[in-house]
Amino acid sequence: MSLIQCIDLGIEFAGTYVLKGINCSIEHNSRIGLIGPNGSGKSTLIKLILGELRPSDGQVIKARNCRIAYLAQNAILNPDTSLKEYISSARSDIRDLHFRMTDLSERLSIKEDSEIHAELDAVVEKMHQCGAFEHENEIKYVLSSLGFTDLDTDKLIRDFSGGEQTRICLAYLLLAEFDLLIMDEPTNHLDIAMTRWLERYLITHECPYMVVSHDRVFLDNVCRSIYSLESASLSITKGNYSSWFEAGQIERKSRERQFERQQKFIAETQDFIRRNMGSQKTSQAKSRLKMLEKLDVVKAPQRSRQSHLHLASADRSGNDVFSLKDAIIGINPDLVLARKVNIEAHWQDRIALIGPNGCGKSTLLKILLGRHEVLEGKLKIGASLKTAYYDQHQNALNPDKTVMETLWSIVPEAPRGYVLSWLARFSFLADDVDKYVSVLSGGEKSRLYLSVLIHQKPNLLILDEPTNHLDIPM
Repeated sequence: MSLIQCIDLGIEFAGTYVLKGINCSIEHNSRIGLIGPNGSGKSTLIKLILGELRPSDGQVIKARNCRIAYLAQNAILNPDTSLKEYISSARSDIRDLHFRMTDLSERLSIKEDSEIHAELDAVVEKMHQCGAFEHENEIKYVLSSLGFTDLDTDKLIRDFSGGEQTRICLAYLLLAEFDLLIMDEPTNHLDIAMTRWLERYLITHECPYMVVSHDRVFLDNVCRSIYSLESASLSITKGNYSSWFEAGQIERKSRERQFERQQKFIAETQDFIRRNMGSQKTSQAKSRLKMLEKLDVVKAPQRSRQSHLHLASADRSGNDVFSLKDAIIGINPDLVLARKVNIEAHWQDRIALIGPNGCGKSTLLKILLGRHEVLEGKLKIGASLKTAYYDQHQNALNPDKTVMETLWSIVPEAPRGYVLSWLARFSFLADDVDKYVSVLSGGEKSRLYLSVLIHQKPNLLILDEPTNHLDIPM
């Protein structure tokens, strides 16, 4: 039996179907990539599968006792729990056996007792059966692969950044027992090495999963089928992302040729009818008119909405944008992240800043923005700079404003038509502009944030993980 079956599934909000006629299944060997433009209903489909939303039409059938592990984009954890406590709760059965073994061992150290000995032997046997002793090594392996050290295990969750908390959730899920793993953008907040490690982990562990991702390489490496959502409908393609893309290109060209041939046929037929109606060939003209009326018209192929970005600066900066010489950067003198940093940036430079998590990338950006000091060395900022900063956490967006109000707040004198036109460049159309920021998807927030920054016409643009949450065309 399938783990999950969606039968004629549909859901509508305010009279508009977000998903309609969805038929799909998740099997015991499924490795699915769920893709689609921002706002196409990916998170909605997941919530229907999890039972967090009730469908308007159809049904979701789950296998009995199916355990689903779910990684959300924005995890909410108990801030007062330590990393060690939280991770150990992923296998509460093993944790409880460890506690019981410790208690029995302590009691035996005080006084010999045959009954306690027998119970301890039984507990140890259970621990062998469920892999409890190997699990400790698995915890260390997963945590270290996701960038955590032994020094982190006693830290409280509140002391980790948002990205680190997402990685903690990922570690928890990978260490838990489940029948189906669903992950929403798991590679966000992972550096390149961690992403490659996650790929290997998923490939070598025979577990069914559905993953939402905009990382084409990741989808190619870990998926056996692609579920694509667009215009409230779902299409299924066997193979990885490249297979889906190639099949889509072939199908799109076929539909375009079919549409063009039919349009040519319709035009020629209408011309024949127009020329011959009322002549000796009137009967033929009437026959062809009836044929056109019964014709199954091929719809014009729809092209996906594309955002059109044009980066323009109001004023040119100087030739020297910034320079760092012999700099030491870090959180404080006791926590140095990088030494002997020497960087120069000039007008029209395009620079990519890469490195493993925790190496100081975000700290360096904050130094350039004047929000953090170098511990040693010299920082020189060029003249006539107008800087715009894309914060990966998007803290500058006000959740109580609509999309329209967000942009209008920086150009209050602009006419409504101008604001609508600008937002349309970032694929905010029709009712999209009246959505509150608080209900936007991660990708929609990213597009809105970019629309605000680019409108400011900066001559220095600093972007911290700008592609998180953006769909592939964007």
